[in-house]
Amino acid sequence: MKSIIFIILVITSLSCDGQNHQFKNYVNEFKLGKLPLILNNQTSKPLFKYGNSYKQISNALVREFIDSDHKDNNLCRYDYGIRIPWTNNLIALIIQKQNYEGESVYDYDLLETVLIIYDKSGSIRSKQVLGKDNDGWLSYIKINDKNIKVKQAKLLEFDKDEMNCEIKILEYVVSSKGKIVLNKTSFIPKGKVIWDDKIHDLIIK
Repeated sequence: MKSIIFIILVITSLSCDGQNHQFKNYVNEFKLGKLPLILNNQTSKPLFKYGNSYKQISNALVREFIDSDHKDNNLCRYDYGIRIPWTNNLIALIIQKQNYEGESVYDYDLLETVLIIYDKSGSIRSKQVLGKDNDGWLSYIKINDKNIKVKQAKLLEFDKDEMNCEIKILEYVVSSKGKIVLNKTSFIPKGKVIWDDKIHDLIIK
């Protein structure tokens, strides 16, 4: 599995006076989507592809708007994704990140979905990892204009059509000031991940 980190970026309206011009151009590179939005094994690949391939964000823009400590190396890359409406004054950007290293089944070839909130100038207000996916993790994320709901499964066995897992269920909300808040959480100690022949991939049962 490709290591992909999906990053969801929430930003203020692009029409505001005095907005950072470079930031506006960066945002406009994203495809337009709509809410509600579901991210899972079935939906993610078509959402992030531009034609037949992914569209990489330059290292300079990554350092400017995503990760100021990003290095010019082959350990990871960031790709453009989806721009979706959040509220009348907010826009959500979904970015894809691919990592190429790790030491265990739970961190090697890892996929994460990260929510980043910006102000209108492009400065980050808050950041939160929403979901993780690789051979040891599986996530299901539903985003709407009221909240973000996540099912996060940690696989406890592998290479079967039906596998035992632990499931964490989380609900996030975004405050009017751009703070990401964990609103609810629960835990299922005995869950199942199964193979779905329709999508030819794993799903949380």
